Amino acid sequence: LLVAGDFEYGVAMRVPRATAFPRAMAIGATRNARYAYEVARVTAIEGCALGVRQNYAPTIDVNNNPRNPVINTRSFGDDVSLVSDMGAAYVKGTQDGGMISTVKHFPGHGDTDVDTHLGLVTLNFDKKHFDQVELPPFKAAIKSGAKSVMVGHIAVPAFDTAVGIPATVSSKLTTELLRNELKFDGLIVTDAMRMRGVSVKYAAGEASVLALKAGTDIVLMPTDIDVAIDAIIAAVKRGEISEQRIDASVRKLLKAKQWAGLDKNRSVDVDKIAGVVGSRGHELLARKVARNAVTVLGNKKEILPLSPTDTRKILDLVIADTEDPREGRSFHSLLRERRNNVDFAKVDPRSNELEYDSIIESARGADIILAQLQLTTRSGEMTGFISTRQKSFLTRLASLGKPIVAIAFGNPYVVMDLPKVESYVCAYSSSDVMQEAVAEVLFAEEPALGKLPI
Repeated sequence: LLVAGDFEYGVAMRVPRATAFPRAMAIGATRNARYAYEVARVTAIEGCALGVRQNYAPTIDVNNNPRNPVINTRSFGDDVSLVSDMGAAYVKGTQDGGMISTVKHFPGHGDTDVDTHLGLVTLNFDKKHFDQVELPPFKAAIKSGAKSVMVGHIAVPAFDTAVGIPATVSSKLTTELLRNELKFDGLIVTDAMRMRGVSVKYAAGEASVLALKAGTDIVLMPTDIDVAIDAIIAAVKRGEISEQRIDASVRKLLKAKQWAGLDKNRSVDVDKIAGVVGSRGHELLARKVARNAVTVLGNKKEILPLSPTDTRKILDLVIADTEDPREGRSFHSLLRERRNNVDFAKVDPRSNELEYDSIIESARGADIILAQLQLTTRSGEMTGFISTRQKSFLTRLASLGKPIVAIAFGNPYVVMDLPKVESYVCAYSSSDVMQEAVAEVLFAEEPALGKLPI
């Protein structure tokens, strides 16, 4: 079997105790494509050790819409050249590590404010825009040898004038553009077919048949697998899909399996897993990337760096978009390891006006406010953005005149909705290595080396 996984920020995205790397946007902030290569190579090595030989990564969408609710930090940035270079390096690293790389989401999911898990995306741009923005990273990835491309549930009238037709079921996008024009001859896989971007319009069987007719080789996660298989078989029997068309995809899959060595070795050595997955060397790479990614914007009044011997009182305030009581606690522990005079407060979607008022009173007694912005875009959840109530609360907080250091442990674009802050730190995710790297930067244990990739 060819087993695939979605390991965008390392195998730890799906498997406990594997190595968790910083998000793609953090790698973009290092401006070092070698890190993209090494992260991909290590992810591939860990994945192969577990028997997973295809990675549904990297995400090479150009995230040029700050309100994008699903791509965001999964992208390397909003600069076409940066995304192209990082994506190509990630592809090469993945495949040098023995795993098939799958670039996504063709023909580009960066300039949208709709989550395809929840609805169909339509990109109303002309072909010139696609040639200049959306397609260059895919061209670079194909040139770099990418063996697989994932097609998204994205309607593009510039290439397919039929109303509301997702690329996943469009031959004009999957075959004419991707296969014929861009000369891609590898595996084409759909994005998950249970996502509402396609499932609200087509039944499971119909969607799967249309995807194959469009030029797809792998139909990913139909809403009903048995129905999908029966529909494909029926389409072949009635001549709607030829057996030769099925054979062409089967040959590609066999070729991919042969490249991965599955014809020679079908199983993994479970005794070797512990020495590979989550190894010390891989963890050190994750730390190195994180330290080179932390980005500090502005340092008015020279609030940073903080000093372990400073007697000024800090209020560590967590602004969260989930109700998880653990949110922000691990970073608070890192602060307390360095200074004793740090208080903790938190607001989340459940917080009421009494809690807000209480925190405002606590803030009056603080000398510095450190705001942890635990706001992360999550597929299908429409999270990652500051709520109207939280924004109003932060405006009240800023009116106290206390210096504020805001740390984005997720969506970096949140700064656009904040009142004035003295310093803004971008970590791009709340992974352990990123939190540790931020603490090191705040206390001048390590320099701030990241450059904003958006």
